[in-house]
Amino acid sequence: ADVTVAEDCVRLGREAGRIDILCNNAGASIYGKWQTISMEDWRQVFAVNVEGPWRLCQIFAPQMAERGFGRIINIGSVYGIQGGNPALYPGMDWDIAPYFVSKHAVHGIAHYLAPWLAKSGVTVNTLHPGGFAGSEMNEKAMSERASGLSEMEKAFQAAVPMGRIGGPDDISAAAVFMASPGSKYMTGQEVVVDGGWSAW
Repeated sequence: ADVTVAEDCVRLGREAGRIDILCNNAGASIYGKWQTISMEDWRQVFAVNVEGPWRLCQIFAPQMAERGFGRIINIGSVYGIQGGNPALYPGMDWDIAPYFVSKHAVHGIAHYLAPWLAKSGVTVNTLHPGGFAGSEMNEKAMSERASGLSEMEKAFQAAVPMGRIGGPDDISAAAVFMASPGSKYMTGQEVVVDGGWSAW
Protein backbone atom coordinates (compact mmCIF):
# COMPACT_ATOMS: atom_id res chain seq x y z
CA ALA A 1 0.00 0.00 0.00
CA ASP A 2 1.05 3.57 -0.65
CA VAL A 3 0.72 5.44 2.65
CA THR A 4 0.41 8.72 0.76
CA VAL A 5 -2.85 7.55 -0.83
CA ALA A 6 -5.85 7.72 1.51
CA GLU A 7 -7.71 4.97 -0.38
CA ASP A 8 -4.75 2.61 -0.02
CA CYS A 9 -4.65 3.22 3.74
CA VAL A 10 -8.39 2.54 4.04
CA ARG A 11 -8.03 -0.64 2.00
CA LEU A 12 -5.11 -1.73 4.17
CA GLY A 13 -7.20 -1.20 7.27
CA ARG A 14 -10.00 -3.26 5.77
CA GLU A 15 -7.84 -6.14 4.53
CA ALA A 16 -5.17 -6.37 7.23
CA GLY A 17 -7.34 -8.05 9.85
CA ARG A 18 -6.56 -7.67 13.52
CA ILE A 19 -3.55 -5.46 14.14
CA ASP A 20 -2.15 -5.26 17.67
CA ILE A 21 1.21 -3.73 16.76
CA LEU A 22 1.61 -0.93 14.24
CA CYS A 23 5.13 0.12 13.25
CA ASN A 24 5.09 3.20 11.04
CA ASN A 25 8.41 2.90 9.26
CA ALA A 26 7.81 4.24 5.75
CA GLY A 27 10.22 7.08 5.12
CA ALA A 28 11.31 9.47 2.40
CA SER A 29 13.89 12.19 1.89
CA ILE A 30 14.66 14.65 -0.88
CA TYR A 31 17.92 16.52 -1.27
CA GLY A 32 17.85 20.20 -2.08
CA LYS A 33 19.08 23.53 -0.76
CA TRP A 34 16.78 24.67 2.02
CA GLN A 35 16.61 28.13 0.46
CA THR A 36 15.15 26.80 -2.79
CA ILE A 37 13.46 23.48 -1.99
CA SER A 38 10.07 23.46 -3.70
CA MET A 39 6.90 23.13 -1.68
CA GLU A 40 5.98 20.19 -3.90
CA ASP A 41 9.08 18.31 -2.74
CA TRP A 42 8.48 19.45 0.85
CA ARG A 43 4.91 18.11 0.80
CA GLN A 44 6.01 14.86 -0.83
CA VAL A 45 8.32 14.09 2.10
CA PHE A 46 5.68 15.10 4.65
CA ALA A 47 3.09 12.94 2.90
CA VAL A 48 5.20 9.84 3.56
CA ASN A 49 6.85 10.68 6.87
CA VAL A 50 3.99 12.41 8.69
CA GLU A 51 0.65 12.05 6.94
CA GLY A 52 1.09 8.31 6.32
CA PRO A 53 1.68 7.42 9.98
CA TRP A 54 -1.13 9.76 11.04
CA ARG A 55 -3.61 8.10 8.66
CA LEU A 56 -2.65 4.63 9.85
CA CYS A 57 -3.00 5.70 13.49
CA GLN A 58 -6.47 7.01 12.69
CA ILE A 59 -7.40 3.67 11.15
CA PHE A 60 -5.84 1.19 13.58
CA ALA A 61 -5.67 2.94 16.96
CA PRO A 62 -9.47 2.98 17.53
CA GLN A 63 -9.63 -0.77 16.84
CA MET A 64 -6.80 -1.36 19.31
CA ALA A 65 -8.53 0.79 21.92
CA GLU A 66 -11.76 -1.19 21.56
CA ARG A 67 -9.84 -4.41 22.29
CA GLY A 68 -7.88 -2.86 25.17
CA PHE A 69 -4.42 -3.47 23.78
CA GLY A 70 -2.18 -1.94 21.15
CA ARG A 71 1.35 -0.81 20.46
CA ILE A 72 2.14 1.96 18.00
CA ILE A 73 5.79 2.58 17.19
CA ASN A 74 6.63 5.51 14.96
CA ILE A 75 10.08 5.39 13.43
CA GLY A 76 11.74 8.77 13.77
CA SER A 77 15.43 9.54 13.45
CA VAL A 78 18.26 10.91 15.54
CA TYR A 79 17.70 13.92 13.28
CA GLY A 80 14.24 14.20 14.79
CA ILE A 81 15.80 15.25 18.09
CA GLN A 82 18.75 17.38 17.01
CA GLY A 83 20.11 19.47 14.17
CA GLY A 84 22.18 18.11 11.32
CA ASN A 85 25.89 18.26 10.79
CA PRO A 86 26.95 18.36 7.12
CA ALA A 87 30.52 17.59 8.23
CA LEU A 88 29.39 13.98 8.73
CA TYR A 89 28.70 13.68 5.00
CA PRO A 90 31.91 14.74 3.27
CA GLY A 91 31.70 14.84 -0.49
CA MET A 92 27.90 14.89 -0.50
CA ASP A 93 25.67 17.84 -1.33
CA TRP A 94 23.87 17.23 1.93
CA ASP A 95 20.83 19.41 2.62
CA ILE A 96 17.63 17.60 3.58
CA ALA A 97 15.45 20.12 5.39
CA PRO A 98 12.11 18.36 4.70
CA TYR A 99 13.45 15.14 6.25
CA PHE A 100 14.64 16.90 9.39
CA VAL A 101 11.47 18.84 9.98
CA SER A 102 9.22 15.87 9.20
CA LYS A 103 11.11 13.61 11.61
CA HIS A 104 10.63 16.17 14.36
CA ALA A 105 6.92 16.05 13.52
CA VAL A 106 6.84 12.25 13.76
CA HIS A 107 7.26 12.37 17.51
CA GLY A 108 4.57 15.01 17.64
CA ILE A 109 2.14 12.27 16.62
CA ALA A 110 3.14 10.10 19.56
CA HIS A 111 3.26 13.03 21.95
CA TYR A 112 -0.27 14.03 21.00
CA LEU A 113 -1.96 10.63 20.75
CA ALA A 114 -0.36 9.00 23.80
CA PRO A 115 -2.51 10.74 26.44
CA TRP A 116 -5.66 10.29 24.37
CA LEU A 117 -5.11 6.52 24.22
CA ALA A 118 -3.36 5.94 27.55
CA LYS A 119 -6.34 4.52 29.45
CA SER A 120 -7.28 2.17 26.61
CA GLY A 121 -4.20 -0.03 26.83
CA VAL A 122 -2.71 1.46 23.67
CA THR A 123 0.77 2.99 23.84
CA VAL A 124 2.30 5.31 21.25
CA ASN A 125 6.05 5.86 21.22
CA THR A 126 8.81 6.96 18.86
CA LEU A 127 11.95 4.99 18.05
CA HIS A 128 14.82 7.18 16.84
CA PRO A 129 17.63 5.31 15.05
CA GLY A 130 21.02 6.91 14.62
CA GLY A 131 23.35 5.95 11.76
CA PHE A 132 22.46 2.47 10.51
CA ALA A 133 23.57 0.33 7.60
CA GLY A 134 20.85 0.17 4.98
CA SER A 135 19.88 3.83 4.82
CA GLU A 136 20.29 5.61 1.49
CA MET A 137 22.93 8.00 2.78
CA ASN A 138 24.95 5.33 4.55
CA GLU A 139 24.78 2.87 1.64
CA LYS A 140 26.12 5.61 -0.64
CA ALA A 141 29.08 6.00 1.68
CA MET A 142 29.70 2.24 1.71
CA SER A 143 29.56 2.04 -2.08
CA GLU A 144 32.22 4.72 -2.38
CA ARG A 145 34.82 2.68 -0.51
CA ALA A 146 38.04 2.32 -2.46
CA SER A 147 40.17 0.85 0.31
CA GLY A 148 39.64 0.97 4.02
CA LEU A 149 36.97 3.24 5.48
CA SER A 150 35.21 5.89 3.41
CA GLU A 151 35.48 9.52 4.49
CA MET A 152 31.90 9.41 5.71
CA GLU A 153 32.54 6.32 7.83
CA LYS A 154 35.55 7.99 9.38
CA ALA A 155 33.43 11.05 10.18
CA PHE A 156 30.73 8.84 11.75
CA GLN A 157 33.25 6.95 13.84
CA ALA A 158 34.53 10.24 15.20
CA ALA A 159 31.01 11.50 15.96
CA VAL A 160 29.57 8.34 17.55
CA PRO A 161 31.05 7.38 20.93
CA MET A 162 30.70 3.66 20.14
CA GLY A 163 32.69 4.28 16.97
CA ARG A 164 30.53 2.42 14.46
CA ILE A 165 27.36 2.39 12.38
CA GLY A 166 24.50 0.36 13.87
CA GLY A 167 23.28 -3.01 12.64
CA PRO A 168 19.89 -4.76 12.65
CA ASP A 169 20.35 -6.37 16.06
CA ASP A 170 21.08 -2.97 17.59
CA ILE A 171 17.62 -1.66 16.72
CA SER A 172 15.49 -4.81 16.82
CA ALA A 173 15.70 -5.40 20.57
CA ALA A 174 14.42 -1.90 21.30
CA ALA A 175 11.55 -2.35 18.85
CA VAL A 176 10.62 -5.72 20.35
CA PHE A 177 10.50 -4.22 23.84
CA MET A 178 8.37 -1.30 22.66
CA ALA A 179 5.95 -3.76 21.05
CA SER A 180 5.77 -6.05 24.07
CA PRO A 181 3.43 -6.16 27.08
CA GLY A 182 6.47 -5.18 29.15
CA SER A 183 6.27 -1.64 27.79
CA LYS A 184 2.73 -1.13 29.08
CA TYR A 185 3.67 1.81 31.35
CA MET A 186 5.62 3.69 28.68
CA THR A 187 3.79 5.97 26.29
CA GLY A 188 4.47 9.25 24.53
CA GLN A 189 8.20 8.62 24.87
CA GLU A 190 11.25 8.72 22.63
CA VAL A 191 13.70 5.80 22.53
CA VAL A 192 17.02 6.72 20.92
CA VAL A 193 19.34 4.00 19.59
CA ASP A 194 22.36 5.82 18.20
CA GLY A 195 25.55 4.52 19.81
CA GLY A 196 25.71 7.62 22.00
CA TRP A 197 25.72 10.06 19.08
CA SER A 198 23.13 12.41 20.60
CA ALA A 199 24.77 12.25 24.03
CA TRP A 200 27.60 14.63 23.09
